Amino acid sequence: MDIRKVRFFYKEGDHACDVMRKAIADVAQENLQEYNPHDFYHIDDDIMGFMAKTYPHDNVPCMYYKDQKLFEKDGDMTDEELVNAVRDIYDRIKDLPY
Repeated sequence: MDIRKVRFFYKEGDHACDVMRKAIADVAQENLQEYNPHDFYHIDDDIMGFMAKTYPHDNVPCMYYKDQKLFEKDGDMTDEELVNAVRDIYDRIKDLPY
């Protein structure tokens, strides 16, 4: 199975990260023909700090595809805004090359 490997930087126990992690799975279940939760490579910002430094970001959750930043949490975002961001990212990556 081909996967796009969106790098999803998160911190364990962070509410916004938890919401987005759940949304990655939930949104994919809504449309399994177009969305694949395995497209996301989950990277704990604390444990994999050496990798996190390779992809500039100040906040988590943050997502990159190759060297293109797709998302970085900006200020206070509602749970709904975070879920909608996941939907947007799925729509943006579905036509990208593997």
